[in-house]
Amino acid sequence: EETVDTGGSVTSCIELMAKCPQVTGVGVNCTEPHLVTPIIGKIKQVLKECNAEDKLIVVYPNSGEIYLSRELKDGETNYWKTHSSYKDWNFADAAMEWIDNGAHIVGGCCRITAQNIAELAKKVGKL
Repeated sequence: EETVDTGGSVTSCIELMAKCPQVTGVGVNCTEPHLVTPIIGKIKQVLKECNAEDKLIVVYPNSGEIYLSRELKDGETNYWKTHSSYKDWNFADAAMEWIDNGAHIVGGCCRITAQNIAELAKKVGKL
């Protein structure tokens, strides 16, 4: 079972939100991009099981870069480190996949730029 940062299960978090009538959407924030599609699938599954499919699915991933929360070492010039798997990654293309998989609202967290959002808006405008 996947867990959130505090150690609770992803499923139990979604179930809690699904049962709350004041909550209109369930989502994920500041998550590595490669985890978003599977999380969307989990959200959809749990919302269906809880008869809460009317809730929106929201995703605000980060860029996949890692923040170095320590003093920089010799030769390091930036607190953000690009992971090799995201070298050629494109936010707008990934976001279209998330939308195709059920995300209703897509935004960005750490290191997602206004330009990234503008590129996505152009793609969405072509639908």
